[in-house]
Amino acid sequence: VDTDFFKNNHSIVKKKNSLLFLGRISPVKCLDLLIETLIILKNRNINFSLTVVGGYLDKDKNYFESLQKIIKENQLDDKIDFLGSVPYKKIVSLYSSHEIFVNFTPSGSMDKTIFEAMACESLILASNRGLIGQIDNLFIFKEGNINDAANHLIKIFSLKEEEKNNYSQKMRLFVQNNHSLDFLMEKIIKILQ
Repeated sequence: VDTDFFKNNHSIVKKKNSLLFLGRISPVKCLDLLIETLIILKNRNINFSLTVVGGYLDKDKNYFESLQKIIKENQLDDKIDFLGSVPYKKIVSLYSSHEIFVNFTPSGSMDKTIFEAMACESLILASNRGLIGQIDNLFIFKEGNINDAANHLIKIFSLKEEEKNNYSQKMRLFVQNNHSLDFLMEKIIKILQ
């Protein structure tokens, strides 16, 4: 991750209880599980908003339409915005304006967007088991478990502002020390010596 590019824009205020999903809209990204998680939050009278950034392939049009149907049936229209694809240069602003980046993609591959969000000092919620032992367990939920995801979001929402800031700075530092371009270059130089 280019941590010189992916860094929080402190002139942008993060919207309270705001979630960001960034990626292709397809079944593998489990956006349906995220929406089911948000239904739980709505039923518990928890305030939130979700911004979905990304497009879908023709083969996933039915999946996208099924998501729209679930949203409408559960009266989430006013809580979820679909922006479609956005230019790469606008991604930092999106990370900077949202409190929590959500990633429900199953374990098996590490989604780079998780580290981009962390570099921008966004808190995250992910189910990827590869993060266990790397970051605080507060930000990792049991894969496929929407109740666990909802409980984690409620805990994160309830953190004091100072705690959120401490965690977000730790996440950026984690990316700088383990997933930055500088870290990669040092590793390559050591191998080549």
